[in-house]
Amino acid sequence: MTYNKSTQLFSYETYFLEEKKSWGMSVYFPLHGEEDIEISLENSNAVKGSFINSMAGSGRKQKREAAFFLQNLSYVMRAINNANKYCDTINGVGQCVVEKAVFDYVQDDKKISLTRILGDKSLVLDMAQLKDGKSYKTTIKYLAMQSEKTPIISLELFTSNCL
Repeated sequence: MTYNKSTQLFSYETYFLEEKKSWGMSVYFPLHGEEDIEISLENSNAVKGSFINSMAGSGRKQKREAAFFLQNLSYVMRAINNANKYCDTINGVGQCVVEKAVFDYVQDDKKISLTRILGDKSLVLDMAQLKDGKSYKTTIKYLAMQSEKTPIISLELFTSNCL
């Protein structure tokens, strides 16, 4: 994860809580400990957990950026979890609409991409199947349009085991 000009490496576990209809992630930072995030798959404003405060830091701008990133992560998780409800695609191209958030959607044999443009910023999710056919790399970037090479927030997740 890259945020606020700092890069953090971590291990993580994700889980789906069917009774709460939510997705969660426990993140383990070396020498720091565990942080959690839980995202409701029914309500985009229901994002909670210690990861939010750690990510946001103390500055007002960082809190706004973190809140925007996490709210859009909630939209993305809802779209992926229930594509039939939120996405309208033909031959792997189309749009996903979650509440008022509109994402461009592109899918091929090995990759899914969701992109949301909002003013001078964008949120991009790329999920690609790796060569072994079992692992995935998911990249989520929150970008300022004028500097697409350096994201405001970037999260790369490598998934190797799905139960």
